[in-house]
Amino acid sequence: MKRVRTKHLDVALSGSGPKDGPVALLLHGWPDDATTWSRIAPRLNAAGFRTVAPMLRGSGGTRFRSPRTARTGNTGILAVDAMELMDALGVERFVVAGHDWGSNVAEMLAVGWPRRVTRIAMLASQSRLGGLRITGFEQAHRYWYHWLQSTRRGTEFVTRHPTDFARYMWDNWSPAGWFDEATFEAVAKSFRNPDWVPVMLHSYGGGWRFQVP
Repeated sequence: MKRVRTKHLDVALSGSGPKDGPVALLLHGWPDDATTWSRIAPRLNAAGFRTVAPMLRGSGGTRFRSPRTARTGNTGILAVDAMELMDALGVERFVVAGHDWGSNVAEMLAVGWPRRVTRIAMLASQSRLGGLRITGFEQAHRYWYHWLQSTRRGTEFVTRHPTDFARYMWDNWSPAGWFDEATFEAVAKSFRNPDWVPVMLHSYGGGWRFQVP
């Protein structure tokens, strides 16, 4: 993967397509990495787009430049990361496609930088403007993994078993047989980033503003 230095990160990314084409920023979700877009980027390239698919902070080969930088994972800071990357690449205007975490970031970019973001595509995530809401008991059931990470014992457990946690989510979220072992093992390498767990815990645990035993 290519590497681009920004203010806070050394970003690992996949980039392809015509250099003079319109830019499509492709943002992955959790627990996943930039290979989410490996089958989509070539189609965008064939349509004339230059694609940029970074590993988000805490994922894959992306690294913090300073040990003093807080390992935060909220949507706002991920949006700042994206803009700093675009600035470092010299890209003024672009479209954004985001999946899961990336979807929330796409929305934040459109709101915060409307003159630079021309279009967004949000995949597999609801709007989070105004914060997370519980709309019923069925949705509350789906939030279990957020709340697990908002407890001391849950934090300790997922810290000890991060890859198993990710694997459980892969198995739990989609129909049986949608991925093979080789695919998961390849993506799971991105979870070995030393900052993957703290960024994850801040993103989910911090969103509910409580910490209980």
